[in-house]
Amino acid sequence: MNELYQYLFFYSAKFFLFFTHETIIVPLIVIGFIMGKREDFKSALYLILFTMIFNTVLKVTFEVPLAPHLQKLGYAFPSGHMQCAFVFYGWLALRTHSFFLKKTILILLIGCAWALVYLKYHTWWDVLGSIIFGIFTLSVYLFLFRKFGKFNPKLTGIFFFSTPSLFLGYLGYKGMIFPHVWMAYYALIGFFLAESIFETSYKLSWKKGLLGILGCLSFIFLIHSFFQKFLLEQVPFYIFEIQWLLCAVSLPFSVKILSLFEKHESF
Repeated sequence: MNELYQYLFFYSAKFFLFFTHETIIVPLIVIGFIMGKREDFKSALYLILFTMIFNTVLKVTFEVPLAPHLQKLGYAFPSGHMQCAFVFYGWLALRTHSFFLKKTILILLIGCAWALVYLKYHTWWDVLGSIIFGIFTLSVYLFLFRKFGKFNPKLTGIFFFSTPSLFLGYLGYKGMIFPHVWMAYYALIGFFLAESIFETSYKLSWKKGLLGILGCLSFIFLIHSFFQKFLLEQVPFYIFEIQWLLCAVSLPFSVKILSLFEKHESF
């Protein structure tokens, strides 16, 4: 019976943590941006990319080492998985009017927190710290969001481009610019530039939206596969992670292209 419970708890923990991985979050952002409330998922993308960099700044500042049994170099406080999940799903919970979705997200976040501790990746202090800094990030963004009204591209540029650039300088000074930091920074640059160039306010029909989702996810998969196969061991990681700049550009670009086709067909 104990083995059955251990088996059940282990795979339950793995299930919850699956929702913190890019294999779930990237498709959610693509689907939400193309077919859902675009402004909300635009903010969600900026927030999670910002948090990936901000969390690393916090880790190299506090310098709390990972547990020895993990046999990995790096820092534990605050938990990166928990902080990113809290900011991403927390923002979506704040923006939805569905009580069922809010409750589901709450259960998911509690499950993620429990899973990180149960699997001994983090302590409760690591998890609590990530929640506190997640609340701080959402509070600052909500203040700016409410103060300036609807999603403001100029404000976004200042907050989500300038601040991470300063963070990158600090991490460079510390000699701690990890691959996932370059990934987040390049994605921020790519998405911000594409958003500035392409008009994405046009609402797509469900057919064009579905085509956009499939096209965008296929492009991301192909770019990722190409870089993995041909460049993984050939270039430094700060060049390798440029793939995410291209992936981020594809999201506004796909909406723009499909909106042009839809407008052309309506004439």
